[in-house]
Amino acid sequence: MEDKTQEHNLERVASSFDLCYRYLGGDIGLMSCSAGSAMAACDLIEQHGGKPANFVDLHGAVIHEQIHEISLILE
Repeated sequence: MEDKTQEHNLERVASSFDLCYRYLGGDIGLMSCSAGSAMAACDLIEQHGGKPANFVDLHGAVIHEQIHEISLILE
């Protein structure tokens, strides 16, 4: 079940571009080719004292237009 009231505004914007973006509130952002690798990277960031800011799951393949969309969302 999904509660849209709990979503960050950037998550809604990314969803409109068919991107899986999650806001985490830290200071290090990351792009990943799968949710599993994103979560592993978040764990590593935290183990070394950082705080993940967000992640974008690119679903294993990304095209130039998606990179441009991601950069617009994150500005």
